[in-house]
Amino acid sequence: MVRARDVLIGVAIRLAFPPFTWLFRALDALAIRCSVRSVRTAPGVVAIYLTGSMARHESIPGLSDIDFKIFVRGPRNRSAPDEIRRRFARLRRFFPMLGPPDEKGVHFIEDSAADLERYPLVRHLFDPRFYQHRLLWGEPVLDRLLPPRPEGDNLRQTLLWKLKDWVEKASVLAEHPLLAPPQRRYLLYKAVADAGLVLLMAGDNERQTEGRAAVLRELAPRLDSCARKTIGKLLAERAIRFQRALADPGEIWQLFLRLVGEALAVLGFAPGSGSAPPATGRMAEVDVPAWLREALPSDASVAGLSWRRVPLSPLDCAFFGRRLLLVSLPRPLSLAGQVRLRTAARPHAEETPVMIREPGWLRSAWCELLDHWLSPEVGDDLTALLAKGGMPPESLARRLGAKLAAWQAQLDEILASQDLARMERPRYLRFFFAAMACLALRGSLDSGDFCFPSNAHEVVDVLRRETPLAPSFIVLLEDEWRRVEEEGLPFREALFHKTRLLLQSWAGLSRRGEPLDRLAQLNDIPDLARMTVSVVVVTRNRCRQLTRCLDSLTRQERHPDELLVVDNGSSDDTAGTVGRLMAPFPVRLVPEPVVGVAVARNRGLREARGEVVAFIDDDAVAEPGWLAAMEEAFLGDERIGIVGGSILNLDTGATDPVSRFFELAERLPA
Repeated sequence: MVRARDVLIGVAIRLAFPPFTWLFRALDALAIRCSVRSVRTAPGVVAIYLTGSMARHESIPGLSDIDFKIFVRGPRNRSAPDEIRRRFARLRRFFPMLGPPDEKGVHFIEDSAADLERYPLVRHLFDPRFYQHRLLWGEPVLDRLLPPRPEGDNLRQTLLWKLKDWVEKASVLAEHPLLAPPQRRYLLYKAVADAGLVLLMAGDNERQTEGRAAVLRELAPRLDSCARKTIGKLLAERAIRFQRALADPGEIWQLFLRLVGEALAVLGFAPGSGSAPPATGRMAEVDVPAWLREALPSDASVAGLSWRRVPLSPLDCAFFGRRLLLVSLPRPLSLAGQVRLRTAARPHAEETPVMIREPGWLRSAWCELLDHWLSPEVGDDLTALLAKGGMPPESLARRLGAKLAAWQAQLDEILASQDLARMERPRYLRFFFAAMACLALRGSLDSGDFCFPSNAHEVVDVLRRETPLAPSFIVLLEDEWRRVEEEGLPFREALFHKTRLLLQSWAGLSRRGEPLDRLAQLNDIPDLARMTVSVVVVTRNRCRQLTRCLDSLTRQERHPDELLVVDNGSSDDTAGTVGRLMAPFPVRLVPEPVVGVAVARNRGLREARGEVVAFIDDDAVAEPGWLAAMEEAFLGDERIGIVGGSILNLDTGATDPVSRFFELAERLPA
């Protein structure tokens, strides 16, 4: 079925001549003007830049989207990007050339400098040789944000991430059903041209940005006759604005892969396009799922291995401990085979990640979840994932160390934040073990004894072998992983305090280059931490009842950390009653002259020092297990914010009608 959008795209590219080109330019200008007027009023927006093909004056009516970079002031948050994208979604109803709202780049000024320093992916998105930027409105923030022109290893990393970006986009979109055929052909044209530009820039650092057609014409004489013929067809398609397919998509895909491989070789990331990633000593035979077996060629082999990677962020820990399926192929997949495998793998991507190993390549079947590694030396964790053992090459160890340093800077920020205590506990446990694995890797790079745990059990082995932590605590950690991850039980809140201290201590030792022997001080801290509990009793002229209440608190199985008696203007011997109490815990008498239960309780709340404040009336008697049960409830589930219990009438032996009534009422079935 032909979609209306495909028809409109076809009409637009066929009418790309005057006077229609004037009309298209006027519509583009109106869309840009309306976008700026709408987005500049969004909270925090300080600058709007035009980028992409529009900024380079290379746009094709019907095929080129209007791309923006929007800069926002303030701390990173979700509300600002969501609001900006909602505005673009409304505008797109009238201006389809604005493209998908979720592709609009929203950048926070305060974080952009750090991101440019930490992430080569971000650096390549701002490199003026790839992306032109034209200020449409606001402050010229790019003038102070753009880093110096990359050289040396920074240049290699920037060019590498340009290749990775195109491998990802081409893998996902080259046969995407939501794109019209001319859009898919235009995408492959851009992928080939930009891979060729990286190849040319790899050999000439001073090279200036050129149009894509000029790059392909310069590149063609360097290639064999088959590749030159494909480039000729691509240039012919560009001349007719991709109205017709002159080159086979599979043939363009193979040319793209070849240019990427040659660029990697020139950059020094791969010894040659024919090389294969190293074999692994940790692979295991697996039962291949039916959905995967049906999508693979008959000569493919599948093995399982534990997943290892250094994430860009410590919070990126969803795949820690997961099994990875590694598909080995004797030859690269065709574009049709790539689409077939991606389609089959997508519904299972979060449970069963799939990597494809081809000659000279290692890449993910679904790159939204897993990165593409383009050669044995490219993805800094690749050797750690597949190597048989021993230290990685010096250059790879250096890159791993730099990546781990950036990772740990973020870990330090997370550990110092109060938000960590609010993290969902199953996610916290995975975050904890994944962070321990990366800290172990960083320490091993410094010591020359390479170690990269891939799951919780291997982390536990490192703790036993390398640290002075008490065996009982290590067993408790391993048991908690089994309880939460394998049995689905809730995380024991009592473990949070000590595990957080362990992470903070290890990260500090790693940062200062100090030995792990100093973790021994953690053995003085209880494995299962208690909460601090303050008990508050409000009283006024009720000495007899208060004495009975206070006596019950001294008989608690779990003593309070402090007891506060708020004297709400008593004229009897309340102070003497409290003073005579022989309690195995601190007791304070807090005077509150303003009469009123609410006022007195608020005073007790302000004076209390405990994490939990328990209120009990002065005429009540607490069962011996009252405080212990309350603390257990809080420790058992971090979502709990308030705890209460049954209140029963006290048996005083009274026989008056009111007492008899309540006694009978308690015997009635609930």
